[in-house]
Amino acid sequence: MNVGDTQLIHITTDGQGYKTSTGDVVRFSLPSRRYSESMNPKVWNRQCEVFLNCILDIYAPKTFIFDGDYPFRGLLNAIELREEMNRYWIRESPHNQNITKLPIDGFEIFDAVIHPSLTKTNDPDTNVGSSGTVFCNPIVPKNPEDAFVSTIRKKMNVKTSQLIFFDLGPSHSQADDIARKLLLHPNVTLLVREHLKSNFILNHERTRIAHGLSYADAVHIADAVVIFPDQFSVHVALMASKPTLSLHGPSSTKRAISEDLLEGELPLLFLEDHLDERLVVTAIQRLLDSNVQRQLTERIQGMNLVNDSTKLVNFLFEYHH
Repeated sequence: MNVGDTQLIHITTDGQGYKTSTGDVVRFSLPSRRYSESMNPKVWNRQCEVFLNCILDIYAPKTFIFDGDYPFRGLLNAIELREEMNRYWIRESPHNQNITKLPIDGFEIFDAVIHPSLTKTNDPDTNVGSSGTVFCNPIVPKNPEDAFVSTIRKKMNVKTSQLIFFDLGPSHSQADDIARKLLLHPNVTLLVREHLKSNFILNHERTRIAHGLSYADAVHIADAVVIFPDQFSVHVALMASKPTLSLHGPSSTKRAISEDLLEGELPLLFLEDHLDERLVVTAIQRLLDSNVQRQLTERIQGMNLVNDSTKLVNFLFEYHH
């Protein structure tokens, strides 16, 4: 089958960076329930189910791919009876490692669960339900050209020597504190995404907002990154060979990331939630140290990572009939 002859229907609950439909890609947006926190979850799930059923009835897709931590009930109801449709679930976040908190019947509905990973070949999912399990290379965009990176940095008018991509989530409890400590260094400018809720960070003179940039582009433009580590974020940072400070919470530990990505120690800086302030300051100082940055970059490049999703694409199209 010719990939160029395929129509892609993209449905998202993310209101940020939404693009209009172009060419063979048709885009739809369903507002996430976080934008209507007072809405009853059952009502939102029913709306989601009706919305998806309309789209699936109109386009009758042969393949459905869900990319997210949690297959919510409205989605499961919409795809459950469409057995003629190939149904896949991409799971790549440590937030969903605890399968006891997931809808077990979700594993029955999907034909296969896809795990992007660098080395992992086993997962608890293999013991749940009847879904197959597929391991594949990290799913990340190709690296942008150097000229693109240079042009964007000039447009942002970055006058400091360190542009730090800062992405701990829209309302992380420690975001302001860590951002303040970073901005105490006059050579630091923060690059953040639009969904950030901290007025202190957004309004600071040395903050730049990644308007219109993809996550991967924002990582590539930066000199180093501070992230809350789901696997996609870590994959992108590693593929871009960026010095990385990774902040972990109770559901996302260094051990979980290391086990899922590599058999050995990752060339990243790790910081646990709620650590002593001195340790936070030390971690930031190490991230900004040019020698540490060079060592981290060299170690990542020594891993000889390959950005190639060909095998996964071939697998999906083999059954796309």
